[in-house]
Amino acid sequence: MQLLAQCFAVIVLMAGFLAAQEHFVGKWVGSTETVDDVNVHRYERHTIELKMEFGKLVAGQVGRNGTSSPLEVQVDGNKVHLYRFLAFEGGEPLRWKLELKDGKLVGVYQCTHHNPAKWQYDRTGAITMAKEEAREK
Repeated sequence: MQLLAQCFAVIVLMAGFLAAQEHFVGKWVGSTETVDDVNVHRYERHTIELKMEFGKLVAGQVGRNGTSSPLEVQVDGNKVHLYRFLAFEGGEPLRWKLELKDGKLVGVYQCTHHNPAKWQYDRTGAITMAKEEAREK
């Protein structure tokens, strides 16, 4: 009987975990103003698509042409952290550290560089992303 109770508890916890991840599913759009170490301001638009595949949350950064580049995803409750590494010219990790608040993803976007000789300045900025409504065909 104890084994049955433990199995039931695990199933309930897993169902709760998956249901919590479902809140993230969708296409999210937002803009950020980043400022680097020498006070250069950049305005960037971000589109992130989150979906469930085989019971796991997966993400992609959607480009201007509509293609998606995969992102690494880490979920902790109502927080989701997304990572992408651009390998050109010494490397450039991109990070989105977001929290679900009032139906929006709110947090910080960061861009850091591994080749200080080429890219001297890292940049960071606050970001708020709203879920894009499905368009009618």
